[in-house]
Amino acid sequence: MAADAGADAVGMVRVDGSPRQVSIDEARAIAAVLPAFVTPVLLYLEPAADIVRRDLAALGRPAVVQFQGDVPLATIAALEDVPVITAVRVETDLEPRLQLLRDTPLPNLLGLLVETPGQIGGSGVSNDWNAIGALIRDGAFAGLPPLIAAGGLTPDTVAGVIAAIRPYAVDVSSGVAESTRRKSPAKIRAFIANARAAGDRL
Repeated sequence: MAADAGADAVGMVRVDGSPRQVSIDEARAIAAVLPAFVTPVLLYLEPAADIVRRDLAALGRPAVVQFQGDVPLATIAALEDVPVITAVRVETDLEPRLQLLRDTPLPNLLGLLVETPGQIGGSGVSNDWNAIGALIRDGAFAGLPPLIAAGGLTPDTVAGVIAAIRPYAVDVSSGVAESTRRKSPAKIRAFIANARAAGDRL
């Protein structure tokens, strides 16, 4: 349904203890029905690289890996043949993390997901988009992979965020949910339609 609505990627949570966690068997079943050009994304907190590789082997098709939390850059480097997105929380001490990312050769790092301070994915708490816009204008993310906006996005707010910060992509979970493990088809369709319309206006 998400792919039919126009999603470019579909995420599957592989975080132990998360109420949204799916088993690798469930992830494989989801990946198996995605169209060829819709990307499966396996989402982790701070796992060991061998756990990620085990899951990727079991998934049965290429996937992107998304890390939440402060995953060691050595883990990203150890997955040198795997495309990775990693989250950065927009906090007052953000610059040291960004400089470390600049200084570390990570050719497999495809994007930075800007997350809400103090949160680790799926919280529904909105990011400070004005502050992020100011950071972008000041060049804080210069020399880094493109930004993916996340943090409290909804069908009603996504267009404004795209207009304000012009991200490479947008990421949503709780903003299109009916309950913790059930997404709303109507909200997903509205979110994607509003995001695409906003992108077309740029």
